[in-house]
Amino acid sequence: MIVNKNVAFKALPLDEFTEIHLLPFFEPFLFNTNKHLPLQKNSTIWVFWGEEKQKIKIRCNVFVQDNEGFSPWRMSFGGIEFDEKISYESLNNFVEFVCDFCKNELKLKKLLIKQYPFSYAEENSHQITQILLRQGFTIINQELTHYIRVQENFEANLHNSAKRRLAKAIQAGFIFEEWQKPDWQEVFNFVAKARQRKNFPLTMTWQDFQETVNLFPDEYLALVVRKNQEIAALTVGVVVSSKIFYNFYPADNPKFLQYSPMILLTQGLIQFCRKQHFEILDLGISTENGKPNFGLIRFKKNLGAKSALKLSFEKQFN
Repeated sequence: MIVNKNVAFKALPLDEFTEIHLLPFFEPFLFNTNKHLPLQKNSTIWVFWGEEKQKIKIRCNVFVQDNEGFSPWRMSFGGIEFDEKISYESLNNFVEFVCDFCKNELKLKKLLIKQYPFSYAEENSHQITQILLRQGFTIINQELTHYIRVQENFEANLHNSAKRRLAKAIQAGFIFEEWQKPDWQEVFNFVAKARQRKNFPLTMTWQDFQETVNLFPDEYLALVVRKNQEIAALTVGVVVSSKIFYNFYPADNPKFLQYSPMILLTQGLIQFCRKQHFEILDLGISTENGKPNFGLIRFKKNLGAKSALKLSFEKQFN
């Protein structure tokens, strides 16, 4: 343990950390919670945190494999989360603490950190990026993500071509709905076929997907566009936090591509997010290992989406 003014820095394996039952000053993102971390299928998980008045001010989870540290191991992001009111000095010293512990106690050769998109916490992202770079980390990957602020006028921000396609789908009788009791096998198969058609990787096996949706029935939702009960498009949405809804697995049916049902699906997601009081609809990355998907970027821009960086960092330990 290292005490830094009012913040004490500590580190424990996850199973020991969960026995302490500490609450955070901030709302953690779903993927970094104690309950979600074991889904990444790596049993060696260390939790680093800064504690003040018996509450967590800052946290980072590190998975260990072959003398290397990863945050996350298998998820879209891990990274360092913290209370926006924490001092810059404490944030800087926490990064030093994590690096020193990984190098000297865990004997790691390097540490890789994939941060959440800047749109999730813009001010925090600017600070942690500057500190990581100053502490000797290098950027090893930069993805471009897109998102929509829920309270903005979605229809007004649409490109004219997207407006026409949206009107065409509505006039043809397509409807959006939340699938209240989804057949998750059908959902997964639909997504798998769509991604295979587009040569997109499927990031989860059926077994992993089933385990996840069963463990988090309130956080993983199926939302769908139908035409006469036939699925035209759907997505698996994830409640990342009370403010952020993630469009995780969007997929469409090639039979209905002339109607662009993904545009109606996005409109439905915006309306759903407003009812649930989310602030941001995360449309996910538009690049793969930094390589742009120009068609996907154009499609999201035509939806009125804004762009944000999602950075991955690495530090080698001598």
